[in-house]
Amino acid sequence: MKYLGLETSTRACSVAVSDEATLLAEMTVAGQDRPSDQMMPAVQQVLAAAGLVLADLDGVAVSAGPGSFTGIRVGVTAAKTLAYTLGKPVTAVSSLDVLAANVPAPRWPLWVLVDARKEKLYAARYEISENEWPSRAGEEQLVALDQLLPQLTGEVVILGDGLVRYGAAIQQALGARCHPLPPALWVPRASAVCRLAAQYPVPAPDVHALAPHYLFSKESDITGW
Repeated sequence: MKYLGLETSTRACSVAVSDEATLLAEMTVAGQDRPSDQMMPAVQQVLAAAGLVLADLDGVAVSAGPGSFTGIRVGVTAAKTLAYTLGKPVTAVSSLDVLAANVPAPRWPLWVLVDARKEKLYAARYEISENEWPSRAGEEQLVALDQLLPQLTGEVVILGDGLVRYGAAIQQALGARCHPLPPALWVPRASAVCRLAAQYPVPAPDVHALAPHYLFSKESDITGW
């Protein structure tokens, strides 16, 4: 099954095309312009690099949050538009799961922490699954630092831009038990979106039912999805 994967949950824009487990092409642009400016040119370039056209796709996959409100809206809107136009299924995956995929087989439990602003973090805990990819243990959370720290027990690996604002406090609280990963691994990739969609295919029964996954429900209710 050929998937077009879209990832815009951060300031980066990532687009990929895969055929089952094989990555055919990928383009990731981090920290430049807005995702909306990069999305469709990237789609065209990635399809061309893979030797495909839109009609060759079997489905569209998108990282639907949590993350940047604006970025998620861009990705979800593009995924819905493409899926509807092509008459193909669309699959949504967790943006935190996509980030966790940057760390296959972590030595200790992995925590993905993304700065949610408003003194909060998006957080999720991962353990190694049978196929050695991180598997989420529990639900995604929207938490303050003081709610998160008691959960960081034992040796932990930490990934994500939540380390920019809260890394020093976490390191002070955990000491040698804290193993932060470098910023190069904080960029989510659309190839992981494709892999997750193929591994856990849960297409929206109606493309119009697909909506961003914010976690900030009250602050981010947006009609028209």
